[in-house]
Amino acid sequence: MRPAALTKNTHNPQTTPTNSYFKGPELLVDLLKYDYSLDLWSLGCMLAAIVFRREPFFYGADNQDQLAKIARVLGTADLDAYLAKYRLRLSPQLAAIVGRHPRRPWSKYVVPEAAHLASPEAVDLIDRLLRYDHEERPTAREAMAHPYFAPVRAREGFDENGMPVGGGGGGGGAGSVGAGPASMMAE
Repeated sequence: MRPAALTKNTHNPQTTPTNSYFKGPELLVDLLKYDYSLDLWSLGCMLAAIVFRREPFFYGADNQDQLAKIARVLGTADLDAYLAKYRLRLSPQLAAIVGRHPRRPWSKYVVPEAAHLASPEAVDLIDRLLRYDHEERPTAREAMAHPYFAPVRAREGFDENGMPVGGGGGGGGAGSVGAGPASMMAE
């Protein structure tokens, strides 16, 4: 059940309930209009925590520190572009907390005991979900069509558009291929 505040297209970031570890940049820079792409950011945070065995993936003490943690991973050049696009400005205090950082490659977060989870498909999906600009994130349908979920779609008998393949859904033989969602469930 979704709180009523999350069912509209615009929200007040001060009153919308959400865990700060999963808050998207739009909430942290006070962009007053946002949509369900915020849920895709949260999915990216959770998937990154699973794949990189770092929970939560962005571990900020408060909203300002949360933005700083995100900037240390995604870099500040893309943050600056995002802020400019939406005509937003960080306060001097927040800008000092965030600092200046280059984007870090996802490979820096792969740990040996979870390397099997960091398939190219998993890392690509994380990269697409964890974008500053909410307009650059995939929709839920686009995320479900991502190659990362191909083993699940094949096993359940669906194509990348969510349509039944052949004789319908359920079963279908492709099983768990690579480090997709099915192999994570087995752990």
